[in-house]
Amino acid sequence: MRLTALALVLCACGPGAMPGTGRYLPMKVGNSWTYKITDSKGVFANKKSTVEALEDVGGPKSGTTAFRVRTEDTQGATVGWQQDVGNTVVRHREQSFDTANKQLDDTIYTASKLRLDETDAHVALMASFTTMHSEKTTDLQTMLTTTVDKTETWVVEAVDESVTVPAGTFKAMRIHRTGTSDKLFWFSRGVGKIKETGGGRTEELQSYTIP
Repeated sequence: MRLTALALVLCACGPGAMPGTGRYLPMKVGNSWTYKITDSKGVFANKKSTVEALEDVGGPKSGTTAFRVRTEDTQGATVGWQQDVGNTVVRHREQSFDTANKQLDDTIYTASKLRLDETDAHVALMASFTTMHSEKTTDLQTMLTTTVDKTETWVVEAVDESVTVPAGTFKAMRIHRTGTSDKLFWFSRGVGKIKETGGGRTEELQSYTIP
C-alpha cells in the first residue's frame, strides 16, 4: 500500500485525472520539476527546477529563511530564494549564471515578488487581485544597479480544467498574470506548475519528483 501511494505521487495520472489534493505549489527540499520548452520557432529544450535547501536568503534579506530553488536550462541557471508563508509563496532574491557558472547579476525583490497566492479568496473562480513590488538588480559585469517598480494583475480563469502535458493529464487551476508580462499558468494540487505560456514560448511538465 505504501508503494502504491508513492507511485501516485511520483507519476501523473492518465486521461480524466481526478483533482489532486494539497498545495498548488508544494515547496519541500528535494522536490523537482522538469519542463519541455517550445519557443515560437518550434525549438525544443528542457528546463529543470529543484528545491535544494531551506536557508537564510543573505544580503539585504539576511534574517529571512527561504527555499533555495535552482533552475537550469541550455542558457545557464537561475538561483532564487522563495519563501512559503503558509498559503503563499513569494520570491525574495534571484541570481543568474551563464553556462560556465559565472554569476551575471543579483536581484532583490522588495518587499517580495509573488510566486503564487493560495489563499481561499485568490484561488476561487474569477478571483482578481493586484500586487506591487520593486526589483533592484545589480549587473555584476558593469556593477550598475537599477531599480524598477512593477505592478501585476492576477485573474483565476479556471479552477478545474483538464490539461494534458507530457507528464500526463491533470486537473488544474489556470491563472492569468498581466503587467510585467502577459502569461498563463496552470497549477495542479499536490504537483505544482504543469504548464506556462507567454513571451513566445510554452513550458509543459515532462516529469516531477515530490518525495
